[in-house]
Amino acid sequence: MNLAASETETCGNHFHSVQATTFSEKLNKALRMKAGLQTRSIQLRATNKKLQRHKKRCICVNISMYHICLQLLYYLNELLYFLPAANQLYGHHTFGNLI
Repeated sequence: MNLAASETETCGNHFHSVQATTFSEKLNKALRMKAGLQTRSIQLRATNKKLQRHKKRCICVNISMYHICLQLLYYLNELLYFLPAANQLYGHHTFGNLI
């Protein structure tokens, strides 16, 4: 601002050109920032969409793994239920001393 004030004292026309340049620079900077913010906003929206798709995929995978684990536990339970009877029926040589 000191530069502008000293320019005013020497030449009024030059002061106006300095102000116009400063204003246009500020305007251009503001427009670039606005464009950058819009670009950033678009990038964030795209990132959010990707994250939402990823979350849906993760939920599906987690549910699938949950069902697989439940099935494995069910079959393990069935196996442990019938193993002692099979072990007694066929002898310890077939299944070993598991139980």
